[in-house]
Amino acid sequence: KYVENDVAGQLLELIEAPGLALKLYDTILGWWKTGKTVLNPGTHVRNVLGNLFFSQLAGNSVWNPGNATYYRQALAALRQGGPVLTEAYDAGVLGADFVSAELRQTLRQLLPDPATIVDDGKAPSLITGIGKAIGRFIGTPAGKAYNNIAALYQAEDEIFKLAAYLKAKAMQSPSLPLSESQSLAAQHVRTWFPYFDSGTSSTLRLLGRIAMP
Repeated sequence: KYVENDVAGQLLELIEAPGLALKLYDTILGWWKTGKTVLNPGTHVRNVLGNLFFSQLAGNSVWNPGNATYYRQALAALRQGGPVLTEAYDAGVLGADFVSAELRQTLRQLLPDPATIVDDGKAPSLITGIGKAIGRFIGTPAGKAYNNIAALYQAEDEIFKLAAYLKAKAMQSPSLPLSESQSLAAQHVRTWFPYFDSGTSSTLRLLGRIAMP
C-alpha cells in the first residue's frame, strides 16, 4: 500500500524468512527423529522390551496365560477397527504415542493445507514445495514401506496399551457407569505406560526443540 511492489516484496521476504527458516529446521529435525526412532531397528527392539516391562507394572504381563484374552481382543481391534478401537482413542489410551504425537504432527507441518494454497501461477513457497515433494514420496513404494514401518512402530505400543485398558476396564465394578469405568481404566494405563502428549513448560519445549531434541 505504501511502497513500490519490488520494495514491498523484499520487506515481506525479510519478515517471513525467520518463520520459513524455523519451519524448515523443524522439518529436518522431524526427519532426524524419524531416523532415530521409526527407521532404527534397535529402537523397535527397545520399544517392545520396554512395553513388556510396562505391562508388568500395569498388572497385565504377557507371560501370564490369564491375560491372553485381552491381548487377543486388542489384536482383533487393531486389525479390524470397530467400537473398541474408537473407544480407546476417545478415552486417550491410544493416539498419544511418539508416532501419533510427533511424527504425524511433523507430517501435518510438511503437507500444506489445500484450503490455504492459491494457484496464482507463481513459484510455490519453500514449505509448499517441501510438502509437495513429501506428498510425492508417500505415493512411492519407498513411502509405502515407511508407512508400514511406522504402523509397526505404533502397533508395538498400542497392543500393550489396549490390552491393559481392556483388562483394567474388565476389573471395574459392574455397578459403575460405563463412562466412569472407561475413565478409570484409561487413567490406570496412562499411569504405567509412557505418553507423549502431556504439557510442559515453554522453556522445556524450546530445549527439546533445539538443545536436546
